[in-house]
Formats: sequence, structure tokens, C-alpha cells
Amino acid sequence: MNKRKELSFKSTAYLLAAVVALGIGLATITHADEGENRDRGRENRGPGNGFFNLFGKFDLRAPDFRVRIEDDNDVRVRGATVTATSTSGFTATSNTPPFTFNVQTDSSTKFEIKGSGRGSIADIAVGDTVNFRGVAVSDTTSTVTVKATNVENKTAHPKSPKTAGQVSIKGTVESVSTTAGTLVIVGRNGTTTVSVSGTTSIKNDEGNTLALANLATGSEVKVSGTLNASTQVFAAAKVVVEDDDDGDGIRAEGVARFIARLEALIAQLKLRFGL
Repeated sequence: MNKRKELSFKSTAYLLAAVVALGIGLATITHADEGENRDRGRENRGPGNGFFNLFGKFDLRAPDFRVRIEDDNDVRVRGATVTATSTSGFTATSNTPPFTFNVQTDSSTKFEIKGSGRGSIADIAVGDTVNFRGVAVSDTTSTVTVKATNVENKTAHPKSPKTAGQVSIKGTVESVSTTAGTLVIVGRNGTTTVSVSGTTSIKNDEGNTLALANLATGSEVKVSGTLNASTQVFAAAKVVVEDDDDGDGIRAEGVARFIARLEALIAQLKLRFGL
């Protein structure tokens, strides 16, 4: 008698799921018959009275989202959007259909970050698109709590500037402040504030020592030092003012040579065609 009620209840649930699937346009729900082993598995893997556990085996697909739950509550989700983060996990949602996943992570969770490789929970941010796998430890009508074993962040983030050891940057001097002991340079990575101290070496490319006041706006410089990640100020150990006169001379010489060749070609054409 109880078996008939259980089967009748599952049939009703499947009918409801089919209506939901038609409503979102693209969904597939499959079912596998369970026996006594399923009940024992639920005791070890999670609760047995939630929405997903009504189906035992659940597979739903939408154009940009997929959730799959096996008989043993193994969960695989692709294309969820992160809406909140913490040091112990994150919350992710889907729009169609509207599901919410409370994802728990710990030291055993493996993170794969797009563009960076291995990562951690610190690499997950609100708005990121994530895939994850784990075990459903609880669930309600539209919310599932998952203990994650694997998390893949599909959103790439710019890498933070290197701070360990000395690095070099190049750019054009935009402004100089002898009072503050700083200069602002503009380079390929944008605008950088450079801090100059009494120990900073400032020289031209011929090796002559200069003072900060000698640096003129528009000068090309190469700065070696370290970047303070919190203040984003570059502490200079060495500043070299690059002389671009040679470069201008080379460019001028090249232009003159081109004009001379062009004039010679015009003269040949005039001679050939009698112009």
C-alpha cells in the first residue's frame, strides 16, 4: 500500500516537473527507480524530503545553465551566477529556472580560476559565472545547500600588479612635485605615482646624476623599484632619464632619405615620359 502511494506521489511530481520544463523552453528530467539502497544512501549523503530528492535523479538543461543531481545526491551545476561570497563559500543563482545554491567550501575544495589556474575562495567574486560539483546536504523547493568538492570560475579577472622584488616601468613624466618628492608618469599600464626618496638614484642615460627638480614634464623615464599594493605608489630605487634625441635624429634621417628617393623617382618618370 505504501509502495503504491510512493509511486503515485512520484508520478505527480514528474507531471509537475514536466510542466515546469515546458514553461522554460528547454529542460530534461529523468528518473531512476530506487530501492532500499537509495534510502540508506540518503542517510549518508543528505536529507530525503527536499525538492530534488523527490526525483532521485534530476537533470535540467537550459541554454546557459545546467543542474544535474544523481541518486546519491551528487550535484553538478554549470553556469550559475555568484550573488554573495564569504570566507567559507558563496551563493549562486540561476535565472531560468530560478534556483539558489548555497555553496560551502573548505580546505579540501579544489578551485580552478580562468586565466590563473589553481585558486581559492578569494578568487570568487560577485557577478562571476561558476561551475561547481559536490554533495547536496540540504534542499528546499528552490534552494540547495552544496558541500563543494570542485569549483570552476569561468570569469577572468585582471591580475594584480607584482609586488615581490623590484620591477621596472617606463613612461612619460606628466608632473613633478619637489615638495611631495613624487613624480607622475604615464605609460602602457596607465598613470603611476612614483615616490622619490633621498636614497633614490636619478641619472640620465649618460650616467650623470640629476635632482628631482631637473626632471621636466614630457621626459621619457625608466623607473626601477617596488609597488605598494595598498597605496598603489611606486617607490623608486632608480630613475633613468632616457635621451630620445638620437631616436629623433634617426627618424629625421629616415624621412630625408625617403624624400630624396621620391624626388629621384619623379625625375626618372619625367625623363622617361618627356614631362
